[in-house]
Amino acid sequence: MSKLIYVNSDDPRITDVIIRALHSEGFQLEYGDLSDAVNAPIHTDIALVLSEDVQRQKLSFGGVTIDRNTMTVYDDQHRLIHFTPIELSMLALLMEQPNRAVSRAELLKRVWGIDYNPVTRVSDDTAKRLRQKLKDTPIMLETIWGYGFRITERPQ
Repeated sequence: MSKLIYVNSDDPRITDVIIRALHSEGFQLEYGDLSDAVNAPIHTDIALVLSEDVQRQKLSFGGVTIDRNTMTVYDDQHRLIHFTPIELSMLALLMEQPNRAVSRAELLKRVWGIDYNPVTRVSDDTAKRLRQKLKDTPIMLETIWGYGFRITERPQ
C-alpha cells in the first residue's frame, strides 16, 4: 500500500536526509505534483509517494522464504511453516542480514519495541520456539553466547 508524505523545510538538506533514510528502509520514492489531485492549498516543498520495494516484500535464505504481503513462511518445497507474529518478526529481522549476529538489545528494540532489559528472556524463549519450527529446514538459529542470535545455513 502506498503512503503519501509532505515535506516542508527551510533547509534542503533535511529533505535529502529523509529521502535517503526512506530509501535505505526499502521504500521506492515517486515525486509528484499535487496541484491537480488536491483542492486545498498545500504548503510543501515536496510530496513523496512511498511504496514498499517489491524485492523487499519477500525474504529468502537457505530455502526458507518469508512473504511479507501474506505474512506466510514456506520452505523450498512450498510447505507452510506457521509462526506467531512475534516469531515471524524476529525471523524476518534475522533473515534480513543472514549470518550476521543480532544483539538481544537490537531484537528487543526492533521486535518488541522495548529498551534493553538484561533480565528479560523473551528473545531466548522466542528463539527456542523458532529453532523447533525450523528444525526440518536448511537453516538454523545459532545463539551467540552473551550477545544474541544469527541465522545460518545448516552444514551438509
